[in-house]
Amino acid sequence: PIVRISPYELHVKDPSFFGRLCNRKGQWDKYDWSTNAFGAPLSTICSVKHDPHRQRRAVLNPFFFKAMVDIIRPLVSELCNKVDSFAASRSSQIGTSAAIRIFVRDVSTEFMIEESYHILDAQELNADVDKRLRLELTAARQNSQKPDLSWPVLENMPYLRAVIMKGLRLSPGLATRAQRVAPDRDLVYAGPIIPARTPVGMTTMLIHTDPDLYPDPRHFNPGS
Repeated sequence: PIVRISPYELHVKDPSFFGRLCNRKGQWDKYDWSTNAFGAPLSTICSVKHDPHRQRRAVLNPFFFKAMVDIIRPLVSELCNKVDSFAASRSSQIGTSAAIRIFVRDVSTEFMIEESYHILDAQELNADVDKRLRLELTAARQNSQKPDLSWPVLENMPYLRAVIMKGLRLSPGLATRAQRVAPDRDLVYAGPIIPARTPVGMTTMLIHTDPDLYPDPRHFNPGS
């Protein structure tokens, strides 16, 4: 489960070690060899040292607050209505997979650069719809008696949550390995000591498809 993949870097394939490598206790640096590939040393993602990264990340933190959901809810509702209108105009079912990808792209571009590519207005989405998800959303709207569902309501919809979590597991934001460096302390893995300042990486996709954690790991089944 632990191998040296270069003269300088170790890789661990053991989900039980994830919490010890990826946590907020103490200082953590990044591996400069990996971040240099982006060619943007002053950006947040390429900040190698712990303190500069923390300062730059603090500027972005408000965008990840739950309160931000309510701020952009009118935009999200508008795009949801476009999906509903498109679905209602079709004689066949539409695919939620394609619809969600296009929906997220339109939301992201409008929110981040204030310019929408209006992809929802131009797409043909022909595939099967996840009927169970649509039933849950319809029931929630009927119970709330409001066209727009609030964040607390959405957050407590079990099947919607399962769809999102399974989707994130099979399509993580970072599919390659991510290294961390403990600059001022040794790490211990199952006995062996990993010296301070040694880059240690773990690969999200290997964890997300570990059959010991997820039976039939590549099967998308939110109901399980």
